[in-house]
Amino acid sequence: MTMTAAAWAALTVLGAGSIAAVSRLVPTMMSMAVGGRVTVESAPSAESADGGGHGGGLGGLFGGLGGGGGGLSLGLTDEAAVTPLMLTFLGTAVLAIGFFRPLRRRQRPTAALLWARCGGALVTSAVVLPMVAGMAQGTARLPESVTERFGKGASSGAFSRFGGGGGGGLTKGLSSVMFETDTPATVVFGLLWIGAVLALGCLAARRTTLPRPVALSHLRLKWNAVTSTLTGIGAVLCCSALVVALLAGATTLTGRDQAAKAAGLLLLLGPNLIAVLLTAGLGTSWQAGMHRLQPEGGGMLGMLDSTACASAATTTSPNPSTWKN
Repeated sequence: MTMTAAAWAALTVLGAGSIAAVSRLVPTMMSMAVGGRVTVESAPSAESADGGGHGGGLGGLFGGLGGGGGGLSLGLTDEAAVTPLMLTFLGTAVLAIGFFRPLRRRQRPTAALLWARCGGALVTSAVVLPMVAGMAQGTARLPESVTERFGKGASSGAFSRFGGGGGGGLTKGLSSVMFETDTPATVVFGLLWIGAVLALGCLAARRTTLPRPVALSHLRLKWNAVTSTLTGIGAVLCCSALVVALLAGATTLTGRDQAAKAAGLLLLLGPNLIAVLLTAGLGTSWQAGMHRLQPEGGGMLGMLDSTACASAATTTSPNPSTWKN
């Protein structure tokens, strides 16, 4: 519930409802928070579905070359793997508190009880994660500013020589995209995340009564102080980003839109920004970029369509930018 509320609040203040349904974007963010990947593919437009009014075969082909809107169109295929670490932190905190807090200052549990609690957490996650990933799909509308960038590349490429049609017809297929979450990967990485949180908690917990074989194990006696300290530092940094996000959200009552956007970004990517700042100070290079994959096709149509996409990619695809401190 905490992850859902945070994702819903962040997407709402960022105005994501104008792009896609928030009820679909929230489970998408939750799936990405546990390591899932989202596949993005351009949705077929109504005109491209019926051939743009030019018919099939060469009629549709030359209709696209003539600028009539049919025939050829740009296609978009991509994969998003950004992890909103603030949602991951909130889920981790809730899981750790709910699992380990009842074990504080209690009669020493048996190893069987601890394994039963771990199994219950994993089974519950194995049921919930596929449901969340199944809802993480839908259609998103691309802003005109994005589609215009693709259109400029197409209009300046090889298709500008045919009939003066420009790239307007080619970019009609990019008005909306379909996104879908990889359910098997989400479930696998989610279960690994649950297991890692429970294992790290057994090593780092200090005021928690654990079964004697676990409490007196060599691994816990050796790494308890280190893992506990590092976990505490990470929790403090993430909580600091959360506090800043809440303060920025409170300032939105004064009508400051930029503060609302900052609050939304921190609610999703606060720890990501902290990781960038800390590692950049150590001389680590960070690269950010967007790459387009040309659609597959056969025959002359696929060849010409690939030529248009390659021309657009060469002209408008932003090159990765590198920052190094």
